[in-house]
Amino acid sequence: MLDPRRNRVSLTSAGRACVVGAVLAAAVPVAAVTLTEQVTTVIDASPLRQDRVLSAPPAVSVAPTSAAVVRPARRTAVRATAVPAQRKPATLSGVLRDPSGAVLPGVAITVTEDPAGMSYSTVSDGVGAFVFKSLPPGAYQLRAALPGFASILLAVTLADGDDAQRNLTMRIGALTETVTVQCPLAGAAMLPRSAAAVLAYSRPATTRLLAAQAAPVRVGGNIAAPRRTRSVGPVCPDTTLPAEGYVVILEATIGVDGVVRDLVTLRPKAGDQQQQALVQSAVSAVRQWEYTPARLNNVPMPVIMTVTVVFRGP
Repeated sequence: MLDPRRNRVSLTSAGRACVVGAVLAAAVPVAAVTLTEQVTTVIDASPLRQDRVLSAPPAVSVAPTSAAVVRPARRTAVRATAVPAQRKPATLSGVLRDPSGAVLPGVAITVTEDPAGMSYSTVSDGVGAFVFKSLPPGAYQLRAALPGFASILLAVTLADGDDAQRNLTMRIGALTETVTVQCPLAGAAMLPRSAAAVLAYSRPATTRLLAAQAAPVRVGGNIAAPRRTRSVGPVCPDTTLPAEGYVVILEATIGVDGVVRDLVTLRPKAGDQQQQALVQSAVSAVRQWEYTPARLNNVPMPVIMTVTVVFRGP
């Protein structure tokens, strides 16, 4: 039933407009609150979704059914091409001197590469100097030779770009003598039948000095060989000689006074007692020999001597 206290008059156009405006004014804040809640809900849910996406799934191991099913991946090997390093040539030089300190011109020097066997040769100049340029790096054998001097054999190793120097001293060569003794009768003293053989001593072929040398240089290599002035022949002992004969080799030093010293037996060995009488005969004779002293640059020098005594039967 209608309340008689209420006004039942119909709304005018202006009144209807006011009512619509009031409804809208009340609805807009509510809609804004709803929208805000929805946006907040979306933002809050995003990290949850992201966490679920980034989390790793549990590992599942699958055993291969057979060796033919699971095959390792084939890798293609890439071979690197090695570029050989450029080797730098080496230089070998030096000066040759005699025992008195004087330089030695005219010495023949040869270096031989191991194991290829390539050889390079030169001759020492007027001040005894030599040089080998642009040698391939490696191991070499150096040999220096000059008449009247003992040859030098030296191992030299050259590295990349080396500038090696070898200053060498050449000692006087050994004097060699050979004596042959015929033993027709036991106990007969025999003079040497063969002449003494002496190493050829000669001055170096090159004795010039370098023009650019400021200080005077003492050139050596002038050797005067010793000469025997007194000879005593070995005695043939009362013993049986082998059919091929018997050889005794002795080594001694001729001193600066020409006397034979430091006599030792090179052959036979000390254990050979069968022919000791022949050895003693050779030693006794050589001990009595006398010489003019060897001279180097006109200075007396000791020199090594090797004597070979050959005993032959009738």
